[in-house]
Amino acid sequence: MKRFSFRLDRLLNLRQQRLREVDLETAQLGVKIQSIYQRIHEGNAEVERLSSEGESASNTPWWHVRHQTERILNDIRSAEMELAQLAEQLREVQQKRAKAAAGVKALETLREDRWNLFRLEWEREQQSELHEHILKNWGAGSSEPGEEVERW
Repeated sequence: MKRFSFRLDRLLNLRQQRLREVDLETAQLGVKIQSIYQRIHEGNAEVERLSSEGESASNTPWWHVRHQTERILNDIRSAEMELAQLAEQLREVQQKRAKAAAGVKALETLREDRWNLFRLEWEREQQSELHEHILKNWGAGSSEPGEEVERW
């Protein structure tokens, strides 16, 4: 009995590995983006806290509060610029993923088509062998005169 063999299995495995690597890269970028969103949120909360603290007339000098607020706002702007760069990187990685996924899908479809063809040929061979076996056994069951042989 023949074994199924797909010559492009190694290429398919490599493409699947590349797709997993791109997915990992996407996940890492997602973690970085989430971290930056967290920094921005914390910065905004700190600015809000300083603003309300200034309104409550605390013992902190106004110029100190202003300096802290400017530092935090600069950090927020820096984080937003970093976020824009990461968003661009994420778009590029998503394009790479789409390309890699298309290559994997094409090879998987080709493999499935080849498997179906192999299975169809194997079934035909099995059917042919069965027919030969039936015909051989039917022909071997010769009858004596006067004896009836039931044949299908």
